[in-house]
Amino acid sequence: MNVGSNIISSLGVGSGVQSGSLVEQLTSLERAPQQARIDTERTRFTSQISDIGFVKNALSLLQDSANVLGDSATFASKTASYNDTNILVPELLDENAVTGSYDIEVDKLAFAHSLAISDANAFASPTSIVGSGTLTFSFGEWVDADTFVENTKVAAKTLTIDGTNNTLSGIKDAINNANMGVQASIVDDGINGAKLTITGPSGKTQQMRIAVVETGATPTNTDNQGLSRLAFIEGTANRQLTQLQAGQDAEFSVNGLNIVRSDNSIEDVIAGFKFTLAKAGTGDVFTIDINEDKAAGEQAVRD
Repeated sequence: MNVGSNIISSLGVGSGVQSGSLVEQLTSLERAPQQARIDTERTRFTSQISDIGFVKNALSLLQDSANVLGDSATFASKTASYNDTNILVPELLDENAVTGSYDIEVDKLAFAHSLAISDANAFASPTSIVGSGTLTFSFGEWVDADTFVENTKVAAKTLTIDGTNNTLSGIKDAINNANMGVQASIVDDGINGAKLTITGPSGKTQQMRIAVVETGATPTNTDNQGLSRLAFIEGTANRQLTQLQAGQDAEFSVNGLNIVRSDNSIEDVIAGFKFTLAKAGTGDVFTIDINEDKAAGEQAVRD
């Protein structure tokens, strides 16, 4: 039954009643129950969606906590306490650390072999021509100025120096790009000129021997001319490349056991504990106590 249309037809024209407004009111009255039901359903669905989001978030938090409980490291974590001394720097303690008390004393730090052009033989600038030929780096131990014992575990490396890289700067780059653990740099002290410095790997048996074969009819390591100025070999007098620092191994003890390493970064002595040696010969003792961290597991269960 269409109520609105019947009323309009019965009233007729000239009755004084606003028929358009009346139709809107009647339509609104007819639609109100359905709109109320729609609004109620919308509110219910919105609430359900919100509840689903809340449950999803709660399940995610539960899953994260369960993952922590399922990780063996949660119940294997360690804690450490140590005394205040600057002979070493603790770097890392992980779940593989073996519980116990450890006393560490440091007798010597490891050093890298370091060489440099002497003041008297400095170059005018980094672009100065040095010479052409080959530089062969060998690694081992300098017993004295006339005796070098090669480390057979470390391969020698030969660099070709030619017209593309025969300047002081070019040789520096060739050394740095050779991936042999040797670093070169150029230092200008503002007094003598540009000097090439060469630093090798750390350790007593990784010191450098540099042999030169020059381009030309009479190649030599010892004439102090051209590329031979960078030679550092046995029995060479009046070297232009001089030693700033000899290579040295680190020497320290853990609970009285003497240990030697070529580097100051130590991660293979006390399982799960990495540290760096920082100061030697002080007589100080670094004491560390490593224990099970039960609090971490208990907190994970509570979470």
